[in-house]
Amino acid sequence: MGIRDVDDDTRYWSTFMVTKHLQWEDIKSDSDCAYEVFQQQTSIASMIQLQWSYIRTEESFLLGTPAHKIRTVAKQMEDMMLTSVRISRMGMRYVCTLRFYKEHMFVGRSEKPKEECERDAEATLLQLDKSMKRFEASSRT
Repeated sequence: MGIRDVDDDTRYWSTFMVTKHLQWEDIKSDSDCAYEVFQQQTSIASMIQLQWSYIRTEESFLLGTPAHKIRTVAKQMEDMMLTSVRISRMGMRYVCTLRFYKEHMFVGRSEKPKEECERDAEATLLQLDKSMKRFEASSRT
């Protein structure tokens, strides 16, 4: 999965499901890439929230024209929504890929790697939930 595939779930899942002989290294690589993008988007979300906190109290915003305020808020909301969608999609892509990897890679093998996959997936889901709640709270203010 390349970074350009971040916004193309259909191609990602189609390739994933149609390929007859998946290489486990590729699946693991896709999983790692999805997690990396998920982490990047989470960092971007934090930056957007800090930026919004600053903008709201900035004198040029407070004293600006209504049109300026609307443009500023619209841009912040657009960035926030795009990042929120990417966090959600990359988090779910990571969890689903990890689940597929766990179910097919460790058949008849030790339970320890399976437990690690489950732990990673659970931690990602918790982080995803936390990020989404933070976005919801930010969008209300």
